[in-house]
Amino acid sequence: MSKADLRIARFRPEDQDAVRALILAGLEERWGAVDPSLNPDLDDIAAIYADSVVLVAWTGNEIVGAGCTPPLASSSRTRPTEHSDPTPTSSSICLAAASYLRVVTEDEQELAKATNREVWALLERTDRTSVDDERMVQTAHSSAHHWQQAGGALESARADWLLSHVYAVVGRSEEASRYAQQSLATCEANGFGDFDLAYAYEAVARSAAAGGDGETAGTWRARAKDAAGAIADDEDRELFLADLAADPWFNA
Repeated sequence: MSKADLRIARFRPEDQDAVRALILAGLEERWGAVDPSLNPDLDDIAAIYADSVVLVAWTGNEIVGAGCTPPLASSSRTRPTEHSDPTPTSSSICLAAASYLRVVTEDEQELAKATNREVWALLERTDRTSVDDERMVQTAHSSAHHWQQAGGALESARADWLLSHVYAVVGRSEEASRYAQQSLATCEANGFGDFDLAYAYEAVARSAAAGGDGETAGTWRARAKDAAGAIADDEDRELFLADLAADPWFNA
């Protein structure tokens, strides 16, 4: 598909079902699974994004992409509002095509931080249900997605660490190990040290513990503790050591 094949048009209410289905399909392809109930902003795109300019990409009679501008500066974002019909410039348009699509609603970095905070709020709860655990997993993936758009290798390493930690906490050791290894590989490939490398070691250890491999968990936990000595900031070091000591370690 070339640029010449694309036609860009304003979103219409009759595009709702096709755009929603396309975005959910893209999310499922990227993450392996998606819970539509966690994406209520797609239930009524025209109303929820009334203070943005929503665009749709077409090839022939098929919708292949969707995107929108950030909220207009004059809008409140507290509820859908009426506004004038501005003509967007090409620099304000974010368009994703083919099978992987996203709707940009706000600054990606702010979304990444917001979803990150939500994950930590769930992690700190002692009364989580299985529904909460699934929401925590999905939100961690959402945070990783937004960091992928807004950040670089360092943010990717940290997002993978959070995914590993969440999966370990809910007892899904295979996924925890995969993301721990990804975080460690990114740190090593980019020369990231300090607490990022220490946390990557901790993730490898905790994911092994979640899988019942006490020997590997002990080896990597000791390596993580040693790596704490290279953390330059005293506060960061104390925080890391507290996290390293915190459960769950699954009796490893």
